[in-house]
Amino acid sequence: MRLTCIFAEKLMQMESHFKAIECLCRIHHFIMQEHTGNPDEFAERLHISRRTLYNILEGLKDRGAYIKYDRTRRTFYYKSEFDMTITQLSLSSYPVNRE
Repeated sequence: MRLTCIFAEKLMQMESHFKAIECLCRIHHFIMQEHTGNPDEFAERLHISRRTLYNILEGLKDRGAYIKYDRTRRTFYYKSEFDMTITQLSLSSYPVNRE
């Protein structure tokens, strides 16, 4: 029974990670297309809060993305080229505790 609960917990964690990766990919796509809308619209489109959006954007900036916002065009954009690569997720990252 314990092993089943741990496995279910790990699956939920993985699902959470996949949703975060999907959100990052969507953010990157909209910024690349320069079609984000204003910050409130962008956050709503992604089904996240404005604060969460800004936290994610800060994380991308910490990883080298030079992201700016153009008030006239109402869009975020990359000021310089930025490529985002997500490496393969290994299941070994989720060890099963058999105790």
